[in-house]
Amino acid sequence: MLVTYGLKDTPLFDNDITINSGSYSGQASGAMNISGTTTLATNAAIAAGATHTYTVTFNVSLNLTPGSPGGDNIYTPCAVPGNGPGSSPGQGLFNRAELDVNGDGNADITDDACGDLPNITMRKDFGSAVPNGNGTYTVTYTITVSNNGGASGAYTLKDTPLFDNDVTINSGTYSGQASGAMNTSGTTTLATNAAIAAGATHTYTLPSM
Repeated sequence: MLVTYGLKDTPLFDNDITINSGSYSGQASGAMNISGTTTLATNAAIAAGATHTYTVTFNVSLNLTPGSPGGDNIYTPCAVPGNGPGSSPGQGLFNRAELDVNGDGNADITDDACGDLPNITMRKDFGSAVPNGNGTYTVTYTITVSNNGGASGAYTLKDTPLFDNDVTINSGTYSGQASGAMNTSGTTTLATNAAIAAGATHTYTLPSM
């Protein structure tokens, strides 16, 4: 015995997330709308005991820069990340599917899932240039890496001194989230694929002499 169904999918993401493109594949395939609802199936026939699977994929951007257009610049994470109930529209990557099994155009079964994105930012600040009394100075900078998104992420961090050509770097170190010696010329890698949790801040202090 065959029955038919209609299937729709609606992304209801945090308002700072922009959908650049989307597609679905599996039982049927096509392009997802970048706003609003996409119909994945209309009067699709399914046999008794059969399973139809659809995979929905989006390419998205997250912009939390103060003053950026389109959202409130505050990331709202999923209340309950994953496939269970508890999250709401406007949180993270909240997505809702609706199944119509009697052809009346109304959803008979609704289910949702929610995932989160990291948002990793960096800021570098000049600290001070303190004379050492022997003609050298200790110059200090601070680099702050923050994740104000809703999921853990990873980053690689490099630092390059590009001083006036009359300034000579005698030695340098970095400390804080990681520590080691700075190269006296060229670039120093401070972190490679460093994991950072949602809401965390990593600080690196760079003194040079």
